[in-house]
Amino acid sequence: MLVKYSILSMLLLLLALETGPSLAQSESGATDMRVFEEFRVRLQAATRGRDFSAIQQLYQTNGASDETMKTELGRWKELLDENTNRTPGMFFKEFAKLPPESHRYWTEYAHGLTDRKVTHVCALAFQGPAVQWALPLVMADGRLWIVPSEKRNRALRTY
Repeated sequence: MLVKYSILSMLLLLLALETGPSLAQSESGATDMRVFEEFRVRLQAATRGRDFSAIQQLYQTNGASDETMKTELGRWKELLDENTNRTPGMFFKEFAKLPPESHRYWTEYAHGLTDRKVTHVCALAFQGPAVQWALPLVMADGRLWIVPSEKRNRALRTY
């Protein structure tokens, strides 16, 4: 299974490199595959090394409170403690490319996590195909950034 994902990752990387230079978004509004690959590589390196500083650098924290970021990083610690020595598999949903019904579903899902702008969702799976965490993302400055999940954090504190 791991070999399958490694081969797929390499094929995606080769495909991204073959497309030549372009902006993060094409004229059609679709995100360049290199943006996904760059995010995937950075997140996998940070999780593999349990580097919480590197994980925090993947966030767009505009106006996020210290408490929100502390909760976010605490959830990462729990997730990584449960999945020692595992690198997450990832798949992305790009809202701009989704058909209307899927677009509506994923937009509602993302807004159940945050009130901030969200353009993508990244699903993480450390063990098989089961998604363990979905990250709201935003495209900004030609990169994907994790958006803090304030609503999920508030819900976790109420239990």
